[in-house]
Amino acid sequence: IDNHDLPRFLSINDDPARFRLALLMTMVVRGVPCIYYGNEQHLHCDTNGGNDPFNRPMMTSFEETPLLLDLAKLAALRKRSPAVQRAGMRTKWVDADRWVFTRAYLGSCVAVAVNRTDEPYELEVSGLELADGRHPDVLGGPDLDVRAGIAKLAMGPRAIAIFEQTRPLPEGRAVVEIQMHGIRTAHGEEVQVCGDADELGGWDVSRAVTMEWIDHQTWATTIPFDTSAGHEIHYKFLIKRHGGNHRETGPGHHRHVPAKGRDTWRDQWRS
Repeated sequence: IDNHDLPRFLSINDDPARFRLALLMTMVVRGVPCIYYGNEQHLHCDTNGGNDPFNRPMMTSFEETPLLLDLAKLAALRKRSPAVQRAGMRTKWVDADRWVFTRAYLGSCVAVAVNRTDEPYELEVSGLELADGRHPDVLGGPDLDVRAGIAKLAMGPRAIAIFEQTRPLPEGRAVVEIQMHGIRTAHGEEVQVCGDADELGGWDVSRAVTMEWIDHQTWATTIPFDTSAGHEIHYKFLIKRHGGNHRETGPGHHRHVPAKGRDTWRDQWRS
């Protein structure tokens, strides 16, 4: 949100509530967040419009501000949530001033709702990848009640709410995150991985592993290997098209599965 080359945002517009929304958003969207020193203290010096060198004044306090405590909550969320660490972003509802999106990966999910207006807002949202039941707001706001896949969301003015469902990643003798890049899918299509390893279906496409959508050209999943740990395997990526039967295969790949531990494989669709 801020850096050492430009005036701080609070020098441009001294609006702590909106600044909080922007800063907390960086903790839950894709990418690695960078918190510029003093942001958690609302540090800014408006001399000369906050231009260099007044965009990097000395710290005037080191208090546990509410913003610092919120950042700490979201840092802990990033550490424990596979969805925040790995998943893409799926918009569920949006207009000019409000945005609801989710990040979902192998059963883990975070749902994020932002309202940047000065008025409260209520809406119903479906398809949040959250199980039915009550989900607490990581930031301490009201719980989210999900029933029959529909969530009733009440947003305060200039508010952000983050709801968490965290599931452990698969475990095995060896665990591999498989990423496949360079493919464009149509709405409703899925990418699967199938191979000669039993964990990848043993070349039986009915047992192929469905991957998670990350962005417009990347899919990924996490596979635990037990019987195939320490062995060479062969595999392909498939597109499962509308209707569930027609599949298109990419090029073949082969890798050595580690005997134990974790690894990441990055493959290209047309390589």
